[in-house]
Amino acid sequence: MVFSSLKSAKCYMHSISLGDGFCGGGAFGALQCYNLGNNRWGVIDMTKFEIFADVVALMTTDYAGLKENQVDPGTFTARITEAMDDTEFEYVVQDYLMAFPDGHVGLTVNDGASAGIGFGVRRFQNSLVVTDVFDDERLHLGDMIVAIDEESIETLGNQHAAELDPILHRQTWKWLLQRGRSITLNDGRLLELHEFDNDYSPAHVFEMLNDQTGYMRLTDFWNPADTDKVVADNAEALAKLDYLIVDTRLNLGGNDMAYWNLLAYFVDEQENLDDHYPKGFGYVTHWTQRNKDNWLGELKKLKAQYNNQTVDDMYASQVAYWESAETANTTVEEEEVSEPYVLEPKGHLKHVYVLSDYMAGSAGDNFIMLAKTFAKVTVLGRNTMGIVDYGNVAPQKYPNFTVHYPTTRLELIDVGQGTNGVGFAPDIELPWTPKSLFEDTDLQAVLELIEINAVSKM
Repeated sequence: MVFSSLKSAKCYMHSISLGDGFCGGGAFGALQCYNLGNNRWGVIDMTKFEIFADVVALMTTDYAGLKENQVDPGTFTARITEAMDDTEFEYVVQDYLMAFPDGHVGLTVNDGASAGIGFGVRRFQNSLVVTDVFDDERLHLGDMIVAIDEESIETLGNQHAAELDPILHRQTWKWLLQRGRSITLNDGRLLELHEFDNDYSPAHVFEMLNDQTGYMRLTDFWNPADTDKVVADNAEALAKLDYLIVDTRLNLGGNDMAYWNLLAYFVDEQENLDDHYPKGFGYVTHWTQRNKDNWLGELKKLKAQYNNQTVDDMYASQVAYWESAETANTTVEEEEVSEPYVLEPKGHLKHVYVLSDYMAGSAGDNFIMLAKTFAKVTVLGRNTMGIVDYGNVAPQKYPNFTVHYPTTRLELIDVGQGTNGVGFAPDIELPWTPKSLFEDTDLQAVLELIEINAVSKM
């Protein structure tokens, strides 16, 4: 989900689904959409063909990226039969959505079914290296998966080249593993795949690595209160540090306002946060009645979930903004007068090091984009995910699943400055290899820089 509210400091709220990510007519005839109240659109008593037609029109009428991203639905329609089971149908819809080159487009099931596979992977050459073990205790860090359902990773990679990133280590394979029945390891073991609870556990933590260096890990920016708390709880330590390492190599996005208080440690004097955004940075809202209902319905749910003033203010701002096509037909940050957000310096940090990777997305993308603009900040690692060209992700519910799609579009796309699928590059690129699973080579590189920096100033 993505907020573009409270326009000062170009604030937007972004999120990614925990999957891999996170109304039709046309040849199928009239729409069968029904407003079910509570600012939600729903669909009832529809055939599979009618549901898919509805999804197609959603992506050709309501989706904010429709100008750049168009997908012929014909080959997907040809795969649909009314006799197919719900899972098979969901795969067709998911495949159609994945054909859109936009990480904010996706599908989730409605029944709360398990989304986890019990482990995480990253592609290295023609294997999937196990990078995390959550629940599947048969696997260990560094294990190499060479086949899914006895099809080699190389073959599957070629078959699904359209859905996978051309850069191997950036590819997302969880969705293929979720569809699989078994995996083959390089030691010959054949393991049946199981379902587990969701694989994500949020972390907003801080620790001292030594008397002059602190380490902060932020895996999302969903609730501003989470990041604000870790900053506030460790204010005394942060005030004494010479060096701070901020690890956002995994950051599933959220609300850009969540990291504003942290940015105060990135400056030595007062600075206007707006000055750190690219010139012309702003989003245009693709207003449709369905988008209004779906987006405000999502914000209303979040308002109840988080129950804090920041989200309450954003919700009120968005209700007014989305009132009509006329009120929304403006560039978010340029058309609304607002007070600038001024960063007041905190602490006396000599330098800040930010760790980045392809699983830093949405608001995680924006955090890296901004971090690179501060004089005493260095970003190390690999390019971010690159999913900020389209935002304000709204849900469209169907009987068994929900489609998530953006409703706003970044104006910088029009001048060739979009970053979709590319992300923001680090100041210092560090390669990823399986060795990184056993030795945090990224963190080691930062500590070496700190030591060099300290010695040079003696």
